[in-house]
This record gives sequence, C-alpha cells and structure tokens, in this order.
Amino acid sequence: MSKKILAWDVTVNFNDYPDIIKAKYKKIYFNRRKKFCKWVGLLSKEHLEDIDWWASPPASRNLYSSNLYKYICILETIDFFLKKKTYFLDIKVDSIKLQKTIRLNFHKTKVNVNLKKSIFLHNKLFFYLHYIKVSIFFLFQFFFIKIFLKSFFLSTGSYTLIDTFVIDSKYKHKFYYGDLVNFFSKKNNLTFFIPTFVTTNLTNFFEIFKATNKDKNYIFKENFTEISDIMFCISYIFRIKKFNKRFTNYLNFNLDALVKEEINSNRDILSVFLSLYNFRFARRLKLKSIKLMKVVNWFENQSLDKGWNLGFRKFYPNIKTIGYQGFTSQPEYMNTIPTNYEKINKVIPDTIVVISKNYIKPKKEFCKNLDIIDGPALRFADLFKFTKNYKRKFQIVIFLEGASHHTDKEIILKFLKVSKLLSNLKFYIKPHPSLGLEKLKLRLPNNFIILNDKFSLIAKKTYLAVSHGNTSVTLESLAYGCKLLVPVDNLFDRYNLNNLNIPSYLYRVCNNQYDLVESINFLLKKNIQASYKDVDIKNKLFNKVTKNNIKILI
Repeated sequence: MSKKILAWDVTVNFNDYPDIIKAKYKKIYFNRRKKFCKWVGLLSKEHLEDIDWWASPPASRNLYSSNLYKYICILETIDFFLKKKTYFLDIKVDSIKLQKTIRLNFHKTKVNVNLKKSIFLHNKLFFYLHYIKVSIFFLFQFFFIKIFLKSFFLSTGSYTLIDTFVIDSKYKHKFYYGDLVNFFSKKNNLTFFIPTFVTTNLTNFFEIFKATNKDKNYIFKENFTEISDIMFCISYIFRIKKFNKRFTNYLNFNLDALVKEEINSNRDILSVFLSLYNFRFARRLKLKSIKLMKVVNWFENQSLDKGWNLGFRKFYPNIKTIGYQGFTSQPEYMNTIPTNYEKINKVIPDTIVVISKNYIKPKKEFCKNLDIIDGPALRFADLFKFTKNYKRKFQIVIFLEGASHHTDKEIILKFLKVSKLLSNLKFYIKPHPSLGLEKLKLRLPNNFIILNDKFSLIAKKTYLAVSHGNTSVTLESLAYGCKLLVPVDNLFDRYNLNNLNIPSYLYRVCNNQYDLVESINFLLKKNIQASYKDVDIKNKLFNKVTKNNIKILI
C-alpha cells in the first residue's frame, strides 16, 4: 500500500499548517508544557550558579526568544504521523540544525527535509554583525548615561529599588506601575525606579533618557556600575564555548544541535546582555556597601529577570525580593509561570504578587509551593473610575497584540477579507504602543480607522473588542463591558477564559474567516445584552489599588 504524502512547511504560523497536522500539533503544543519545563530543569542542573546559563535563551523558556519548544512539538508531531505507517512527510524548515535533528531522529525513507532558505553562511555573518551592532550600542548607552546622568547623593537608610522599563518619555512609569510614584514621597525618599532602556533607536533613546534623567524618582544602574561590568556582558560570546557539550535527551530525541543553536543564537542578544548587566548591578551595589530593604522586579520571568533575581538573592540574601506581575493570566506565555527548579535555584523572587486572587492557581501550574499573594492592579486603576454611562460608538475595535510584526499583520489581513463580506461596518484599529502600525506597511481602505487614544478611553466606548494571545487587553476589555472576539484559536485563550469562569455568551473564539463573520453578526445583535454586571467581571479579574495593598511594593 502506497503511503500518503504530507507536505508541511513548519516556518509558517501553526494556524496555517495543513488541517490534519494542525489538529495534532496544537494538542501537543498545549499539553507538553509541563514536560518541557521539567526537561529544561534537567538541562539546568549542571549550571545552577552560572549566570551565563540563566541568561541564555534555552533557560528563559520564552517562546519569543527561543524556538526550542516549537521544535520539540514539531518532532513529536512527526513521530505521531510516522508511527501510523501510512504517511511520508515532506517537510520544509528554515534551520539547518532542525534539518539535522530531524534527519538524526527519523529515517530518511520516512521523512524528507528541505531547507526553505539555504543561507547558512549569510546567517552566520549576520550573527556577528548583529552582535557587534548591539555591543556598540550597549557601550554607547553606558558611556552616554555615565557622562550626562544627574548627580546622586547617598542618604543614610535602606533603599527600595523598583525594576522598570521606559518605552515612552511622557508616560515613563505609568505603562508598568500606574500611579505608584505618587505613593513614594508619602512613605520616604528612599524608594526609586531603576529603569531599563530597551530601544536601539537613538532619537527615542535620547528623548527617554532626557525625561528620565530629570525625574527625581529615578536613579540609573550607571550610577554604580563600571566599564568592567559592560565588558562582562559583551564577552558572553567567548564564554559560551563551555556549553559545547552533550545535553539530556527530550524523550528519545537527541536535541544537542538545537540547544547549541539556541545558545549561540543572536535573536535576543540584547536580553542576554541585560540579564548579565542586572546580575552585575546587584553585585556592584553590594561591593559599594549600598544598603537595601527591598527590591521589586517587574516579573515576566524572562532572561533579564533571572539575572536581576539571582543577583539580588545571591548578594543580598536577607532582603525582601518581590516579583510584581502587573498583568493578567496569560498561560501561553509559559515563562511567566515559574517552575520548581527556578524556585530552588533562586532565579525567581521570594514572593510573587499578582493582581487578582484568581490568578494565584494558574501561576502555580509548574510549582505548587510558590509564595504568591494578590496585590494592587496598578496599570488598571482606570477600570475603577469607569461607569457604564458611555455611548458605545465603536462597533468593532481591533486591539493589536504587538508581540510581532507578522502576527499583527496577519490579523489585519484577516479582517480586510472579513470587511468585504461586512461592507456596512467600520473597523477601528488600536496599535500596540511598542509596535507602530506604520511598520506593517499596509494600505488600509476608508472603513479602517486608526485610534491612538489611551486604551481605557477607547475600551469604554467599544462594543466589540478583538484581542488574543499574550496581552492583558483580552480580559481588560471584558472588564470594560465589551463583548470579546478572539480572531485565532490558539487553544490558550479558550482555556484561559473558561478557567476564569467568563460567561460564554460574552465571547467567541474563531478558527477561520467564516467563523469571524458569523461571530461578528452574533455578538453585534442587540438582543445579546449584557445581563452580567461589568463590576463582577472587573472585581473578578482586577484588584483595586488601596493604601493597604500598595504597601506590598513600597
């Protein structure tokens, strides 16, 4: 009996995989997270106190920095179909190491693997050029801040340091911590934000630095760090040769080539540098005998967070280390859920603060004995100023996720097709603050309108919100009384909404263009009235900021 040929281009979004493959791949992708986390824990056993390992992409478990989990799910999917003995797989990849790994683990008579783009030498050259570019900018940023930073005079007493990112010169802290700064002076003058600049755009960097440097609530790492700390970060490339070794198999798969590729990858080299820099910052404070009472980490459990937490827990073992997760539950964003081995190895904070008690259980998925408490939902304070007395003048607003150009572009293209079937409707687009719509290079018709107001101002005037994936907007829009349309079925949104007991009549999760059209018509019907009270959703998902819960952070 001749075998069926399954053609599979693994480089496209998994929603565009062949239906028979997509169904199995998505189940594996959803169900293998715990097994994957345990395997990363096994890889970490030999590098427990090595900051280079914790800064590397494999240790991050961040799906935007590392392809390891995706590759593992691809291998398990291949294994599933080959065991049926009725298929021959013809696969396209864009990684030489993935091609090598598939050939190593599966017989060539069962699977054919071709490189979509055979540009290995170019990629290798690009790696070094990108590494040099980021290193130069990292050095420039250090010297520029050193030269122009405001004077900082040490006071007696113990400091509280709050880790944050600055992406906008006007709303410096609000994007992450709302109005927390207003509570600083009410307590003492020893609480400061410690900013991290992630931009590589010079104009943007100058504007942000100028605004932050004037602000008395900020002090810079460069007030304490030295050039040797920067050189330690940049020399990472020479130290990773120690990871050229044999790694533990995942199931029966030999993944050595893939793990080494991830370690040597430059895809997120800035995060690696920042992780190492955070570690050295904590070390430098200790060497300078700076007294600390508490440190607060904006805790997404990425590489740079591991550097921050390992540093302060190593050099300041007796202070409070807090990890503030000021965002909603996002199970697809796997690294935000700490593991047991991360707790044991002290690369996460002592205590994790979430913004609703309903997020405590999901955060313990990979480690049951975490110390997690609920605290203030600082970024979402506007929710508690919201009343229902707003006209819903925006029928449909597409809130872009901002995780990648590709994802946002695909969502808009999908709605451009939908709009042809619903020509009587206007579609509004709210770009993510970190990813301008102009970068997508799309020409939009007249019935697509860009909104640049603050999210809260838009949400309370929106009837049907479109959102998905790793963004707080998905749940926040429900709290503002919007109906919710999830434009792609990645399994996690459906799981999350069900897990949080959100009424099913308030949202629809769609698989394709026709589902979208049907769901829009359904959710826009006036007789689908909100019999729930928005305050119930609001209080279920967010904690109001109070004088008592603010004390957790400052």
